[in-house]
Amino acid sequence: MKNILVADDNVSLARLIARALPGYRVTTAHNGLEALALGASLPSCDLLIADYLMPALTGDQVADRLRAHHPRLKTLLVSGHDLMVNMHTCGPDAIMAKPLHFDDLRRTVTSLIGAAS
Repeated sequence: MKNILVADDNVSLARLIARALPGYRVTTAHNGLEALALGASLPSCDLLIADYLMPALTGDQVADRLRAHHPRLKTLLVSGHDLMVNMHTCGPDAIMAKPLHFDDLRRTVTSLIGAAS
């Protein structure tokens, strides 16, 4: 089963994203430091879905640090702010704007790491 780490300081949204991805093993974190700790403890992590702006660490900072543990980690950054141009510079595999449309989210996840097993 493929592992996804969802990091968003909006607890409700993190839970909704997890429920929108059946068939994947999804772990949720609610800030950058928690995401880093949880991600480092996972035996494998295929995808990080992270809010770009979170307390303590941004989504791209979490991704950069997690790659030390999971070198093939894919990253999907999301944001409700007008930061899309800036987000391209940090090298995510995909970018989505909030509010998320869960059909689009599922298609993006499948394109990044393949279908749920």
